[in-house]
Amino acid sequence: MGRPFAILFVLLVGCPPVEEPLEDRCVSDVPWAPGTPVFRDATDAWGMTDLNVLGHQINVTDLEGDGFADLIVHTEGGHDDFVEGGERVTWVLRNTGAGFEDVTESSNFRVRRDPAPGETWGRQGTIMASADVDNDGDVDVYTAHWAWNGFEQTDWSETVLNDGTGHFELGPAEGDHRREGENPTRPASVAFTDYDRDGLVDLWLVQNGFLDPYPDPDILFEGRGDGSFRDVTARRGIETLPWTNIGALNQAMGHTWGWAATACDLDDDGLPELMAASYGRTPNQLWHPGRDEEGRVVFTNAWSRSTTSVGMPETLRNSATVPVPRPRTSAPRGFGTRKATACVSAGPAKADCARFAGSLYSPPMTVVLLRCSL
Repeated sequence: MGRPFAILFVLLVGCPPVEEPLEDRCVSDVPWAPGTPVFRDATDAWGMTDLNVLGHQINVTDLEGDGFADLIVHTEGGHDDFVEGGERVTWVLRNTGAGFEDVTESSNFRVRRDPAPGETWGRQGTIMASADVDNDGDVDVYTAHWAWNGFEQTDWSETVLNDGTGHFELGPAEGDHRREGENPTRPASVAFTDYDRDGLVDLWLVQNGFLDPYPDPDILFEGRGDGSFRDVTARRGIETLPWTNIGALNQAMGHTWGWAATACDLDDDGLPELMAASYGRTPNQLWHPGRDEEGRVVFTNAWSRSTTSVGMPETLRNSATVPVPRPRTSAPRGFGTRKATACVSAGPAKADCARFAGSLYSPPMTVVLLRCSL
């Protein structure tokens, strides 16, 4: 599931309150002329080479609330084994203002729920997003775990709660967001939002896996304010069909074969739309919010010409089904390349960039830090 291009999602929701004004790092006039280099390679100077950071996905967030953007870099598969010479798949990189330091193990970011005695490896979880999910003023992280068919699962999707210093503990074990058991998540991307504007952060999860032989439906999780979430997908009108109905597919009512999730208010009505971008020629979804007679937020499929009310039209739900073949493609299906480039302010008044060096379809790639030279 690689991509021939990179997409950036910076998912920062619920920033901590500011007690004192921060230093103004913005500048109103930056001189530039054609031919002037905009970025310079600062990988060595900022310690990235020595750390040997490899990956397919970069997340940017401020874990300590110090005004410096930290990085979470991840590559596909496996566990972090925190022994000398052990395998690494995750790097939590603290921005000191002059370089990055690896705090993956000391931050407890990969803490496991039920570790075996003497176990040295960390929790799995490929897709990540950050937000203040428990309203305590610091940024927490949701790590969505891809559950492979036919393999025994030892880890599930989790919320890890920040104590304000960049140290984490597992969130509540209760909640639909973990999807432990027979119906796990197979996430492609997640986005935090507050869909009903109740002050509690919610979670929009777009899936890429298959419940043989058809894709998994996307999920809207409603935040409870303690780091746990409940599935409100159907009750909020987000309903799609398996790939057994050609009419539903033609009208964008089939499940997505998801690749990216985002949530934002497109029409300035105060409520965020939800978008699921699909892979290849499969349906995309744009869910438009409104309110029902009782004032509850419900969604309609803005890209379906037959949807005139909340939920699935009866004519499609009850129509005859025709088997639709699973799409075939020669494109690779690695699932970590959706965040291959990310903006990160490494210093005052500069817009810097962290990216991977190499093909998006290649094995884990080296992280390169590009400093703005203007």
